[in-house]
Amino acid sequence: MKVLHVDSALEWRGGQAQLAHLLAARPGDLLAAAAGGELGRRARVPDVVLHPGNDPRNALLVRAGSRRLGVDLVAAHHSHAHNASLLVGVPLVVHRRNHRPPGSGWKYRRVAQVVAVSQYVAGLCGAAGLRGVSVVYDGVPVGAPVPPSARDGRAPVFGTAGALVEHKGHVVLLEALSKVRGTLLVAGDGKLRAALSRQAESLGGRVSFLGALPSLSGFFADIDVFVHPSLDEAAGSVLVEAMAAGVPVVATTAGGQPELVGEAGMLVPPGDVHALASALRAPRSRGEGTEQAARFPVARMVRETE
Repeated sequence: MKVLHVDSALEWRGGQAQLAHLLAARPGDLLAAAAGGELGRRARVPDVVLHPGNDPRNALLVRAGSRRLGVDLVAAHHSHAHNASLLVGVPLVVHRRNHRPPGSGWKYRRVAQVVAVSQYVAGLCGAAGLRGVSVVYDGVPVGAPVPPSARDGRAPVFGTAGALVEHKGHVVLLEALSKVRGTLLVAGDGKLRAALSRQAESLGGRVSFLGALPSLSGFFADIDVFVHPSLDEAAGSVLVEAMAAGVPVVATTAGGQPELVGEAGMLVPPGDVHALASALRAPRSRGEGTEQAARFPVARMVRETE
């Protein structure tokens, strides 16, 4: 079966990382991706070159490309890619990674299968009336835990990684940090960076904004606890990455995060500053989540997607 994967995003986030793993495991598959995007730079040169984002011209490009390449199936990896795939004449599989309910039911009338990133997302799809929904969790490369950097141990170093947008809960995390000892490393970028930097000024230099990092392995070595304070979240595969690296995790009960963390980390209600601060104060052991992380290998994601 000849499969064309469609992803018109410029950025590199969880969905792009998963598609890169899938392409590496299936070298015969084809890619339609945005010119100048991170996916084409890090994973593979696109077989069909798209315009970035939700450009309506992409629907014609994907249709023409699928015909030219003799494609048997198209897999759209986010909402904009779904829009770009509406005109194809072959079966269409749509991946749902969004923490919001599907907004346009008519888009799904001819979809052969929906692949949800968590049971939470599958529930949103079911409530919207979608049929043919399967859950495939993200896969994370599982290797040896990352050894921690040498530190004096007098104050913990917390870390968080993700886009600096509202639903990731950074505002809540900074409020919680004001109630505990320690410093915070923030990996990622986004529209809230300036506002978060201003909020962090009251913490007296205890917060460092690192921007987007090409790899989190060094980041995980530099922190004692990984924190994911999302107010809403489809899944949060970075939690599995942290656990695989041996870093204890603190997350919220939002969305699909409890499905990934299980009993291996601390979960608090989203938006609860005091509960989050209490979890940050709790003693943790490095390596406590590695067994849980091993449940989500890349090979499992590839097999279940196939």
